[in-house]
Amino acid sequence: MATITMAGLRFYAYHGFYAEEQKVGTNYIIDIHIDTQLNIESLKKGDIEGTINYEKVFLICQRHMQQPQKLIETLAINILEETYALSPMINQVKILLKKHHPPIIGSDLSYTAIELKIPF
Repeated sequence: MATITMAGLRFYAYHGFYAEEQKVGTNYIIDIHIDTQLNIESLKKGDIEGTINYEKVFLICQRHMQQPQKLIETLAINILEETYALSPMINQVKILLKKHHPPIIGSDLSYTAIELKIPF
């Protein structure tokens, strides 16, 4: 078993419950951890099929970040489910999604975050 980590994926996106958030946007950071069974024989030969393709994971995150959602929880679930479905070698996916400087009245808040893992 191995854990593949992609940390600090940065996106500027327009997610939010309030209309203003969907117009102005803000910075988001994603950390994603994938527990997987590696195919050692394939990896010894340099075959990418022995592991999880990082580019595919990034493209999943990128596509979902470009599709505005009202809740970051919805966004995280969508990314998790699609990443989990990438390969039968994947045992678990965990995501930490941070929304920087959310507009909460009267606060000086660095970020809000949701951390989820699948299977739930």
